[in-house]
Amino acid sequence: MARDFKSFLKGKGKNVDPEIEEKIPPEQRDTAYALRDQIAQYEGKSENELMEQLFAAVEQGKRDGTFSKEALEQFAGQVAPMMDAAQRQKLQNLMQQIE
Repeated sequence: MARDFKSFLKGKGKNVDPEIEEKIPPEQRDTAYALRDQIAQYEGKSENELMEQLFAAVEQGKRDGTFSKEALEQFAGQVAPMMDAAQRQKLQNLMQQIE
């Protein structure tokens, strides 16, 4: 069963292997820590707050040339199989708004 981001955050690491830090290759630890920190900064935010930040980041990316429609489509292609029908529809609507 696919889990949404809020469900993941509610777990707050309950399903994380306590030895995971030892299992991550040293050259990937900085990336893992950065990802953990990025996830933590969104904890407790409402869907509206998350959408505002997303659209602001997309607008900034479009202005400075770092936004890539191809990267967005690749991301959607990777996460869509893990979503249920309602989540896929929401993702599709979101992508249309972004483009």
